[in-house]
Amino acid sequence: MINQRYILKKKLGEGRSKVYSAIDSEFPEKEIAMKILPPNIIHEEKNSFEKEYFILRKLDHPNIIKAYDIGVVLTIDNEDQDEIETGSSFITIEKFDSVEFNKYAEINNESTLINIIKQICSALFYLHQSNYIYYDLKPQNILVSGDSSNPQIKIIDLGLAHYILSDTEINIRGTAEYIAPEVLKRQSHDHSVDLYSLGIILYSSVYGKLPFEFKSELDIYKAHIEKEFDFAASDYSPKLIGVIKKLLTKDADHRYSTALQVLADLDVELNIELTKDFIPAKTLCGRKDTLTIVKTYLNDESSNEIFSIRGFSGAGKSQVLRELNAIYPQSVYVENTRKKTGADLLRFFFHKLFFNDHLYDNLLPEDREVVKQIFDSREVELSDFIKALISRITDKKKLLLLIDDYNLYDDFAKDAINEILPILQINKVKVVLAESSEFDYATDNLFNIQSIQITPFTDRQLSEYLDLSYYQNFPKQKLRKVILEYADLLPGSVVQFIKDILILGVMRYEPDEVKFVFEKGIEKSLSGSNEEVYRLRLSNLTEDELKVAQLISAFNISVEQIVLASILNKSPEQIEKILLNLHYKNIINPLSISNSPNIISDSFKGFIYNTIKEKKKYHLIIASLIKRILPDFNVIEHARQYELAGEFIKVVELINKEIKRAEDISVYSYKRKLIQGLLRLPVNKDIKNSLLDELIKTLYKLSDFKEVLECFEKIDNSAIDENIRKELLFIQGSSLISVRRITEGIEVLNILLENENEASFRQKILTEIAYAEFELGNYKVSEKIALDLLNQKETSDEEKGKCYNLLGMIKVYAEEDLNSALERFNNALVLYKKAQSPRRVSGVEVNLGNIYNMLGDDEKSEMHWGNALKINESIGNLEQEAAILINYGVYYLNKLQLERSQNLLIRSDKIFSAIGNKTNQGLVLINLGELYLVNCDYQKSFEALTQAEKIFYHLKKYEELADVLFDFSRLHYELNNYPLFEENLTKHDRLITDQNLTGKYLINQNILNFLKQMSNDETINKKSLDLILNELFVIGEKRNFCEFFILVTNYLIRKKDIDNNYLIELLFKENFVEEMNQNFLTRAYYEYFLGKIALRTTDKRLSPPIDHLERSFSLIENQTITELTWRVLAAISDSYIERGFLNKAKKPLIYASELLNYIADKIKKSDFRSKYLDDIERKKVFNNLKLLNTPMAAQ
Repeated sequence: MINQRYILKKKLGEGRSKVYSAIDSEFPEKEIAMKILPPNIIHEEKNSFEKEYFILRKLDHPNIIKAYDIGVVLTIDNEDQDEIETGSSFITIEKFDSVEFNKYAEINNESTLINIIKQICSALFYLHQSNYIYYDLKPQNILVSGDSSNPQIKIIDLGLAHYILSDTEINIRGTAEYIAPEVLKRQSHDHSVDLYSLGIILYSSVYGKLPFEFKSELDIYKAHIEKEFDFAASDYSPKLIGVIKKLLTKDADHRYSTALQVLADLDVELNIELTKDFIPAKTLCGRKDTLTIVKTYLNDESSNEIFSIRGFSGAGKSQVLRELNAIYPQSVYVENTRKKTGADLLRFFFHKLFFNDHLYDNLLPEDREVVKQIFDSREVELSDFIKALISRITDKKKLLLLIDDYNLYDDFAKDAINEILPILQINKVKVVLAESSEFDYATDNLFNIQSIQITPFTDRQLSEYLDLSYYQNFPKQKLRKVILEYADLLPGSVVQFIKDILILGVMRYEPDEVKFVFEKGIEKSLSGSNEEVYRLRLSNLTEDELKVAQLISAFNISVEQIVLASILNKSPEQIEKILLNLHYKNIINPLSISNSPNIISDSFKGFIYNTIKEKKKYHLIIASLIKRILPDFNVIEHARQYELAGEFIKVVELINKEIKRAEDISVYSYKRKLIQGLLRLPVNKDIKNSLLDELIKTLYKLSDFKEVLECFEKIDNSAIDENIRKELLFIQGSSLISVRRITEGIEVLNILLENENEASFRQKILTEIAYAEFELGNYKVSEKIALDLLNQKETSDEEKGKCYNLLGMIKVYAEEDLNSALERFNNALVLYKKAQSPRRVSGVEVNLGNIYNMLGDDEKSEMHWGNALKINESIGNLEQEAAILINYGVYYLNKLQLERSQNLLIRSDKIFSAIGNKTNQGLVLINLGELYLVNCDYQKSFEALTQAEKIFYHLKKYEELADVLFDFSRLHYELNNYPLFEENLTKHDRLITDQNLTGKYLINQNILNFLKQMSNDETINKKSLDLILNELFVIGEKRNFCEFFILVTNYLIRKKDIDNNYLIELLFKENFVEEMNQNFLTRAYYEYFLGKIALRTTDKRLSPPIDHLERSFSLIENQTITELTWRVLAAISDSYIERGFLNKAKKPLIYASELLNYIADKIKKSDFRSKYLDDIERKKVFNNLKLLNTPMAAQ
């Protein structure tokens, strides 16, 4: 078995690649063939191999082999497959039991040969009309099966085929014995080169030898160009020999111009049976804008949105995805076969994800064993481990995931994949989905989504489509006129319309032209609604064909042929033949690897379904037959058949089995949808109560507490069993507490507690009450309950862990006793580990890290946060992982390790964005805005704060919004953009007043008012300044203290009328010195200020200016660029100028000016940029440099 999917049976042949018959275990109904190309082959060979696959996927003709899948051999289970190497490329194709053309026993029979020629010419015309040249037509690439009365052919190996409208240059290609002279002479040529190859094949068939038999390829080439053909006497008809002669004309202008002319000279009728297959090959057209938008997204490494390409059936969504799959080698394409559902579909998705060469090598040996178990098991559970595994192997991998028809997946698969998609977003895996506009969009439940709506063709796009789809000699303008008059312009609808007019005989192929003939009645039907066309299609069906079409339309999923055969009591062979006819009559799509039929559009499917009489009875017959003869049939679809039959009790019975299965594998969101679906049925009161009971428990597990409480309003408590009632009361109380109706919740839990004697349940209730009392600030009550529980022997380890965790929080919030809190949290940690509760262990590790951070023990805080992070990565707990990353990010921001902080905060932002936690995402953006402010990336600071402002304004979180407005004001002050600074200050003041915000928000208000005075160049009130600095110092706002101190000191130094002695005393205050010593940047600013003051005074407390300034620069020289970097360089230059060292002064000034230009260039908004550079001190840098560059200065 290859890749735990393909079971090899026997080797069928070997050439450039090895070909095996195989069974695809995902679609075992029919045998396939697998072409395997060894890994150590030249690049061009591999490109040709892959190109063949993508070309075959665009073609649909009964005489051209079909391709199904492409991949790389990653695992080989059977030891006897020694000749296959891992790393080999493979494609899977249709298996066709056959022999090569020249080995077919009946080839000497002229009528049989002409039948074969008819099929070859049909395939060639299809290719040529679609703008392809085959280039490699030879006997080995024509497979023939069947007896002489009914031979069937397939053309294979299209690796050398070429789409003539592409920009690719082509060299001489093909097999020497069959190459046309104009190709060898490197002349301009067209598809008639394939007709020359056909002539060689027919010549060798008639005469039993090739026309030119030389050992040297060069001699063969020369003969094609110069040597005439020898047409000896033959038993074949002059008609056939005449055709061969014309095919072999060396001058292409005198050769046949189309394969249909060949058939005409052979007296083969060009009937609908032949021409119905001349639908152009798939081509992407009119979707360049969509492709450009998606490509821009794919090339933007910072973007982590999911792209949803939306449109109605036939809009071209799938074609866009297939095009992306062909363009991007690192892409994984998951098509929706509409046959697979539930666990089978999820397993299929996992297989596509894990078994590709971009990810599989990332799996550890133990991971591979787990992956193997997934595909060996009947059930698939989306466990925390699998989510963590997906997170680990996709991290930092450039991967593009393409999922087709995503909103047509069943709820089980969608819910599971919706949990995986945020993980991929966070890891920068690009995800592009296609969704049908006929149904609800599945991505509406996801976050950070971009959508593109695909619209019908414009007139110009239709012309472009016809140009790309049909060769030069085709009457495109005539077809365009017919399409514009009778069809809608969705690409898929255009294709179906072309197929309709072929089948109806409107579009008729003749040897030298294509005609459009409208017989009476046909034009009227085409002019009418879609229903008229649908009616016309169905009128061509036999009774059996209509029955099969109706049965297909009665199902919501694609059903296997064996199911159709069983229900209709027909043989598989009969069903296969009927399906073939339905495809040719434009009722169903071509059969894919799944072998399950799909009607060509949902609207047509609905039309067919409406032709069924007595639908209730019809569905009851189907449901009853499924129950009797198909025990493993899809449960959801079986229940749907009963529902449409009005048998609602049977629906409940079936869906209850699926509900139990969902519970067993912990897929609760899917379970919720199942129950909600049943509650919409007209069932009796007892069933409804039972379903509501189950729904409440499910919603509680999903933490949807608001909906839990809504369900309690619908349930009849009097009809509920006592034990169930107690469980529901606990859920009700707990949910009330969770939605902040805490007092009500405590009352419900106390009522429950009064009559409860079972020890473990009492402990559970009391623990819940203790946490609720803590939330109300009743710390003594909360503490007493927790201590009582700890003294009870029966209390479980997990409940004791909760109690110690609660006691730790009480020590922090009520008593500010951090050391005692550490003791309680460590006790909780031990108990949670003992109870094997990794999520709770992780939570306590975070608490411990936070406490050590507050105590200033960096090593231990990092250790505990790191422990929590590892646990969350191992169990796939994204939300807590992101919360820890915020802690880390802020921690490193305070330490001014900006790059490290930025990486952590950006990942945290991506997680919160992907899972839709807007509050925490906003908090991350505030910190990012502050970080970018420090490292002078003002554009990014503006963007982060703008996004945060939108979030908190929408959420009506006013304290956080005040923080954003404070930072915005700071940003505009730094940018020298005082009008916007004052605008934000006004908004900040109004918010403080309207929402009655106190504490730090009032201090921030005072800070901004100080900045306003400074922006207006007003005199600073020293007492007010000292008051604010002392307040910031007392409340421990270290970062705000330092930032404000730096801004004010910088302003005071710039003011020439400020007393130097006051400045020195301000800088030498003991508390201020301690605060300004907290990191390299504050220490550097401190030295810079001393240097600037030393330039103004000779106070003995100061060193020479250059000493302070050089000490300042040495602290920041190898660090991130900040405003101080250019400021200290400019000050060093001033120091040199003051001492007359003009040459020395120039170098730091050049560096300072370059830094200012670098900072300004990153500001995209031109008005912001000009304001920034218009600042007095910044302008002084450029002016001083200009002066130093004048000849006088140089002297």
